[in-house]
Amino acid sequence: MPKGTDGAASAAGFLDSLSNAVDGPGVRTVATPFAGPTIPSMLASGQLHDLDEQRALGLETLQSLTGTTLPTDVARPPSGSLSDDAIGWLEDSGARTVLANADTVERPMQADGTNPAPTATVSAPDGSPVTVVLPDPGVEGLLGRPDLVEDPVRAAQAVLGELAVIWKEAPVPEAPHVRGIALALPSTLPPGMWAPMLGRLQGTPFLRLTDAGTFATSVNPQGDPAVLRSPDASSFPASYTEQIREQQHRVATYRSMLTQASPVPDELTREIYYAESAQYVSDWEAGTSWLNAVAATTQQAFDSVKPQVGQGFTFTSGEGTIPILMGDPGPIPLRVTVELQSSQFDFPDGWQREVVLERPDQVVSFRVIAKAAGQNPILVDVIAPNGDEIGDPQAIVVRSTAVNHIALLVTLAAAGVLALLYSRRWWFRRTKVSS
Repeated sequence: MPKGTDGAASAAGFLDSLSNAVDGPGVRTVATPFAGPTIPSMLASGQLHDLDEQRALGLETLQSLTGTTLPTDVARPPSGSLSDDAIGWLEDSGARTVLANADTVERPMQADGTNPAPTATVSAPDGSPVTVVLPDPGVEGLLGRPDLVEDPVRAAQAVLGELAVIWKEAPVPEAPHVRGIALALPSTLPPGMWAPMLGRLQGTPFLRLTDAGTFATSVNPQGDPAVLRSPDASSFPASYTEQIREQQHRVATYRSMLTQASPVPDELTREIYYAESAQYVSDWEAGTSWLNAVAATTQQAFDSVKPQVGQGFTFTSGEGTIPILMGDPGPIPLRVTVELQSSQFDFPDGWQREVVLERPDQVVSFRVIAKAAGQNPILVDVIAPNGDEIGDPQAIVVRSTAVNHIALLVTLAAAGVLALLYSRRWWFRRTKVSS
């Protein structure tokens, strides 16, 4: 998208407002896996490696944007989707506090009749405790009203009013009790709402903004032990997961062929990650558009190194040279190995060549010796440096009209033996007649 156009300008404005929000008081930035996959679906689909890689890439991307090193003790699962295994993965990744949804666990009203507790404690599969921070359901209801969020200023005022009511309805507790209320501003909010909302919250005298990690340890009393109310049991179909792995393998094959640094393999990997996003768990067929785009790009690279083997060859001396005409590798030279395979020919200089294709119509030559006269095929195979075949082997036909000297000697020897046998038989018959 050209710089300065409407879309680019809007994106730049959003990034600027996001950067300003990140630098605000009481703000701790939390990175999520790069393309926003749901953690339970990735684990249930056997995509643990991808999930780890997406987590690292998401952290790297956000740190690049903010210019700071981000802590990892607080985590927000995409879409708030959780399962017992997801909690275990988050805990293994260093998270001690998880930003959950308002309905992640059962939340009865507190004993004094005030709003539900803003925290609870759940257990990872190994028994380790993890604190979940739970948004206030009343405020979340306001943020979910489309008619309200259409007007950013009005929505910000409504949220502030709800918080004021909560503050006035319950007395301020005596030490060591500390009240708290959690807000989860959804990513679907209009970009123009963030500045009015955060500005009003930061300037309110009865509120003290704090980051999630500090909030989880400061609220007293801590939330009661709880279990997940409705664990996410979703997963990708096995056929879709297989497509993802196939495209990852193709990208790895293409990467191994490169002789120079290129951003393309990483870009293709990110497109595969997009296919693992949360929205494609229930609509995986839509996600195949990302995978098809990756397949088209790698196929173009693979086709560019395939040999052109339409013609045949004729040898009149029993041996000769076969020139293999290669394709067009494009702007970056590609490294492959070309192999010839046939039981009817010898290859005195070797049956394979490692070549770097730097230009269109590059020729790779092989010297061959025919073992027998006649027409016989030779298979031409192209192998990537990681050992993968680039397509199926292709056949070229070689016709040799030369006499095979070994076969000729064998034939002459057999004829000589037959002649001797015939002469011996003729001699004995003649001797017998003379007697």
